[in-house]
Amino acid sequence: MSNPNSTVAKRPIWKKWWFWVLVVVALMLIGAVNGGAKDASTTAAPTVTPSSSSSASPKKETSPTSTAKTESSPTPTINAAELAKKALNTNAMTAVEQLQSNDALGEIKAENGTEMTIDRLKQDKSAGVEWLVTSATSSKGKVNLTLDTQANVQAKLAKEQEQKALESKLSSTSALAACRQYGKEMYPYGFKTHDIVGVIQPFTPKDANTWFYKATVDVTNMYGATAKDMTYECSVTGTTADPQVVEFNVY
Repeated sequence: MSNPNSTVAKRPIWKKWWFWVLVVVALMLIGAVNGGAKDASTTAAPTVTPSSSSSASPKKETSPTSTAKTESSPTPTINAAELAKKALNTNAMTAVEQLQSNDALGEIKAENGTEMTIDRLKQDKSAGVEWLVTSATSSKGKVNLTLDTQANVQAKLAKEQEQKALESKLSSTSALAACRQYGKEMYPYGFKTHDIVGVIQPFTPKDANTWFYKATVDVTNMYGATAKDMTYECSVTGTTADPQVVEFNVY
């Protein structure tokens, strides 16, 4: 029979079955919690760290209108034909500089066909010789210039004015008729002038009152022999109503 006052030794807690059940359950709960945290960290959106070159404020979009305003517009070019019109009858050096500034300078030549250079223009200008633009034509965006000296241009202008004044007193048509008539009187057997294709020098003022004319002619003598393509010169004065041949030569 046992003694009721005797002390019964208790079993350690880790030897009891329910302790291990609690341990297993605790481990399962800890594993579940750790697994859920890992999934959350995997699916979360990454945090974007702005780079040093990025602006703190959001970038403003540029509208097409504002872009068009900020872009530099091309410098409008002047039409070559317009430049040619402006260059005509102006100082050659000034015209050349204007065309160069517009990248439109083409060929330069003199009235007699001699090729000109900018250096020649500068040298002549220094020597007191001025050149003028007597013709300006545009081609493929360039302007080609024909030049003559100012002295020659003025001389030609004076000659033209003299010719107009003489024409008003004695028309060249009337003077030509007088030359033909005079030749027929001198060479009654045949005096055929070539006044279209055979003109050597058209009617030119010899002075303020006299025309000078030169052309080819076929002359026939009394024996029927014809001398072809001879030259005749005729000087006429007077008026349209009464032209007078003052000089006549055939050779």
